[in-house]
Amino acid sequence: SGPPPAPGWRCAHGSLVPAPAAPELIPFEEAGRSILIQWPVVVHAAAYSVELFEEGSSAVERFNRTVPENLTEALVELRVVNLQPGSYGACVRCIAPCGCESAPSQWSFLPPAWLASPPPLPSGWAAPPPLQAGVHSVPHAMGPPQPAYLQPPTALLATNPG
Repeated sequence: SGPPPAPGWRCAHGSLVPAPAAPELIPFEEAGRSILIQWPVVVHAAAYSVELFEEGSSAVERFNRTVPENLTEALVELRVVNLQPGSYGACVRCIAPCGCESAPSQWSFLPPAWLASPPPLPSGWAAPPPLQAGVHSVPHAMGPPQPAYLQPPTALLATNPG
């Protein structure tokens, strides 16, 4: 009847190919035409395959990223430049030394940088009142929670002694 099936993180050759964590997409140019895609290292990966999808397009572009032999960073990065303005999604697969690919990570999305206003709120969600210059809003303890993109930015604390 044959051997039992291998778990989803082991390929037919016995190599470890766990799916990577979902990548983070970060715009790194003011015009939004370049994206930094980064994700945590998968220890046994020999390379990675990154799929980049532009919303509104049926094409998925695939990039391969080899792992340097002396990689000491905890994150792997891929920079994609000269993109059309738009909304993008990406997922990552790790590639074992034998060439087998893992299942894809979850997709992560980056909304278009040129959007002038946030997307419409689902019913039941209220938009926060407009802020006046120099006045910061504090979320109320009562009332519906606000989506992260509507919450005011948190203050950064300086930790330099002296």
